[in-house]
Amino acid sequence: MLSRCSPDALFLAPSRPPCYRWTMYTPRTPRAQTSQSMGTGTDASDLERERADLDRELVRRRGFREFVKRAWSHVEPSPCVWSWHMDAICEHLEAVTRGEVLKLVINVPPGHSKSLLANVLWPAWEWSHSPEQRYICATFDSDLATRDARKMRSLVTSDWYRARWQGVEIPNDRTASTAVTLFVNTAGGFRNSVTVRGGVMGKHAHKHIIDDPIDPAGAAAHSGIELDFVINWHGQTMSTRFVDPKCPVTVLIMQRIHQRDLAAKLIASGATVLCLPMRYERHHPHRYARDPRTREGELLNERRHSEEGRIEL
Repeated sequence: MLSRCSPDALFLAPSRPPCYRWTMYTPRTPRAQTSQSMGTGTDASDLERERADLDRELVRRRGFREFVKRAWSHVEPSPCVWSWHMDAICEHLEAVTRGEVLKLVINVPPGHSKSLLANVLWPAWEWSHSPEQRYICATFDSDLATRDARKMRSLVTSDWYRARWQGVEIPNDRTASTAVTLFVNTAGGFRNSVTVRGGVMGKHAHKHIIDDPIDPAGAAAHSGIELDFVINWHGQTMSTRFVDPKCPVTVLIMQRIHQRDLAAKLIASGATVLCLPMRYERHHPHRYARDPRTREGELLNERRHSEEGRIEL
């Protein structure tokens, strides 16, 4: 019998066939809600309320995947081009939300929306039904920390989001934080975005989202000193920054850079792993069981990343 949080307990049998094709996603308004079918006397505000009700109901029924598709255009100017790997990321993050996974390691190459999904849209979706959730979000670079914090704050304060989930309010009185990297909602939830060399004193979160603790393109990625620093930072600082020390929920998003990196530490401690390498490896030790690729060396997304583009990455 597999334990509830066992790395092998998830996704042993697919609930539905994996998607093999990329699809351009555009949210559709049902015919019953178009102005032609409802008559010229329909008030625009009534139509907007019906659209909000529809979005809220579909997200409630279909979960995080549906939220991503409907919220995408509010945080990202480029169109949402859906692929099977995004389904995999959404399903694993939903498992964390349900409490089925305590530690999750996501190893996905750059340019596949992993930060947008896990570090921006996922906490915003959780706030739609659990606004009391608190997050500490860490990365190696202050600009990246600010970028993703700004995207999430912009989303949850947008007219689109507030029309659908009125329970999430960011206070604007004198007690409210004006910092982009720290914002609190009226239900007590917050997002605190830091760098691995920054401080998190006084803050305790339900979930830690760690997105590239070391610059994968920099010399530090191969530095034993930097590797040791990140391991010590996670073990000595972040380990004490949970609301419930018995439930240290951690999502780590990073490229593998060394045998002694933080991903290796979490994997050794029993973390669930979603590993989707740029090139398919049939005998990879963490091969995703539902990876639809069959050819050795097949690119993760041949449409988006040509051979030339992969070399540039």
